[in-house]
Amino acid sequence: MRPRLYINAGAMKAGTTWLLHLLKSNKRIITSPVKEIDYFSYLHTDYNLIGHEARKSRIQRIISSMSDSASNKEIYDLFRWFSLYLRNDINDYWYYNLFQESDEARYIADLSNTYCHLPISGWEHVRKFDPHTRITFIMRDPVQRTLSHLKFQLQFSGQGTLIDRISDAEILSFAQKNDVYSRSRYSETVRTILSVFPKDQFRYYIFENVMSDKEAFAKDLSSFLGIKLNYSESLSKSINKGPQREFSRDLIEKLRVTYEPIYAELGNLLGTLPASWCVRQD
Repeated sequence: MRPRLYINAGAMKAGTTWLLHLLKSNKRIITSPVKEIDYFSYLHTDYNLIGHEARKSRIQRIISSMSDSASNKEIYDLFRWFSLYLRNDINDYWYYNLFQESDEARYIADLSNTYCHLPISGWEHVRKFDPHTRITFIMRDPVQRTLSHLKFQLQFSGQGTLIDRISDAEILSFAQKNDVYSRSRYSETVRTILSVFPKDQFRYYIFENVMSDKEAFAKDLSSFLGIKLNYSESLSKSINKGPQREFSRDLIEKLRVTYEPIYAELGNLLGTLPASWCVRQD
């Protein structure tokens, strides 16, 4: 039987790298060397993250991080995958072939956080690809997600040390950028997904709850997917942490005000918000 599709639609800086390590604990879940394929967003949004140059750049990063202890077979399999990834015909066949199917596979897993921006047409394409797709969405406090996004962006561009010198005004300006602000509009993502998929195929999680009890999350996700994920103490550590800085309470409050409409619309959708979020507690 063809493996089912499992998608985690984000959000960005909400534990997807850690989630990938958890999924790899079960060989019946097939992942790809590139965590975020971005296939459906390439076709249905303005994100062009799988253009030829973008794919070459991703391959170069994978090669540069390859372990010296990699076996000849591992290297061969990886370069065989590169040849599939670089093909020009980007379609459903191309996408499916990026996951090296095995007889015991139950799921192929795509953890593309750009999918939180998919319009209805994008999710309809996902449903056409696999009507039984399972979807999760991890939501992080918008203020903390934005600050983590900023630190990641500086680190990714080789400017991680700037985090100690960037002004509050510059941080506020960053938070108001459409691409940054829209990544925290979780209610829009939830409504769009549920307009296409039934509730029993979608589950959302709160990032702060996931990180405070990772084992409980692993058990719940196992139940949702119908396949056991093997949580271990090695997965208790944080992964992919950016440069550190303490932010002032004044800045946090200004960011909270900036994101107030997002908190309000999500509160209306979910009924309540986590007490740990930067929400004014009346």
